[in-house]
Amino acid sequence: MTFTITNMLLILLLFWWILFNNKAMSEKTRLFLAGITLFSPLWFYYPWTHPEVFTFVLLYIGLLEYYNKRKYSAVFLTAVSSLQNPAAAVVPFFMMLYEIYLLIKDYSIKRLKEFALLTILSTTVFIPYIFYYYYFGKFSLIGEYSTDLHTISFAKIASLFTDLNFGLAIYVPVLCVLVLYRIFKRDKYAILAAITVFLFAAIDAAQLNWNPGIMLIHRYSYWMIPVLIFGCFDYFQKISLKSKFVLLLLTIITITPWLFYSSTVSAKHSTKFQPLAQIALNTFPQLYNPQEEVFIERCTGNEFAMNKPPESCSYNNGRKILKTIFYDAENKKYLYINSAPASLSEIKIKIRHKNYIYYIGINGITKEKRRKNK
Repeated sequence: MTFTITNMLLILLLFWWILFNNKAMSEKTRLFLAGITLFSPLWFYYPWTHPEVFTFVLLYIGLLEYYNKRKYSAVFLTAVSSLQNPAAAVVPFFMMLYEIYLLIKDYSIKRLKEFALLTILSTTVFIPYIFYYYYFGKFSLIGEYSTDLHTISFAKIASLFTDLNFGLAIYVPVLCVLVLYRIFKRDKYAILAAITVFLFAAIDAAQLNWNPGIMLIHRYSYWMIPVLIFGCFDYFQKISLKSKFVLLLLTIITITPWLFYSSTVSAKHSTKFQPLAQIALNTFPQLYNPQEEVFIERCTGNEFAMNKPPESCSYNNGRKILKTIFYDAENKKYLYINSAPASLSEIKIKIRHKNYIYYIGINGITKEKRRKNK
C-alpha cells in the first residue's frame, strides 16, 4: 500500500512538471505531452513494489529539465534515476560528455566552475557501488551473481523492442514510428534517443534472468519510453494542433486495449504467452522465435534456472503441437521445430469467459465448457 501511494505521488509529480514547470514548450504542446504520457504503459507498473516507476518518472523529469536548459537538476535527477537501474546512468554520462565538449570549445573560469559542480552531481550514480563495496567488498552483488557479459547478444537486445510478449514496439508503436521517422529526418534529439535506448538494451542484455516477473512490457523496456519521448520534443513543438490531435488519437487507440487487459490476471504473469504471441504461435509459429528462456518458461508456465532448463518443451493450442524447442547437445544451442502454418479455416481466436471457452474463426463461433482443475 505504501509503495502504491509513493508511485502515485511520483506520477502526479511528473504531470505537474510537464504542465507547470516546463517553460520551454508551448501550452498546447505541454497538454499534448501530458496526454500521450497519460495514455502510455506508465500505469502498468504503478501497483508494483519495484523501482520501475521511480526510474521512469525521475528520468522523464530529468530530461524535461535538460530540454529547459536547467543542467544541474537534469544531471542530478537522471543520476538519481540510475540508483535502481544502472543502465540509466548512460543519460547523465552523455550530458557530461557534452559539457566536456563545451568546456574545451569555449573555456572560461565560469564554465569550469559549472563543470565542476555538474561533475559532483553526476557522481550520484556511484552511490550503489560505494554502498555494496563498503558492506560486501564488491561493487555490485547483482552484477556479480545475476549478470554475465557473455550472454549479451543482438537477439536479446532486439527482443526488448520486438518480442510479441514484452517488446517496446508492441505497447508504444506510435512513438517508435515517430522516432524512426525523425531519425530519417536527421533529428539530433531522435538520433541521440535511439543511441541511448540501444545502450540501455545492450547493458541490460547481460542480465541472466531474461524473463523476470514483468507486467506486459519488459521492465528494461519500460523506462526507455521517456528517452524516446525526449527524442520527439522538438518535433512536438513544431507540428500543428491537428497533427497533435491525430497522434494523440492514434496513441489512445493503440494503448487502450492494453490498459483494459492490464487489469486481468494473465497480464501480471511472465509465465504466460500474451495475446499477440499466442496469435502468432497459433497461426504462423515460424514467425515467432523468442529467446529460449522466454519460450520455455511461458510454454511450461514455470520459472527455471537457465543452467537447468528442460531439454525440450512444446507449445500446443489444446488440439495439436505447433512449436517445439529442444537442446542440440552437439552444437550446444536450442533449436525450434515448427508445424505447418494453419489454413484460414483453422485460425481461431480463443476467449475465456466465465465457465466457457469461445473460439472465433472464419467459420463462425463455437464454445466449449472449461475443464475444472483437479
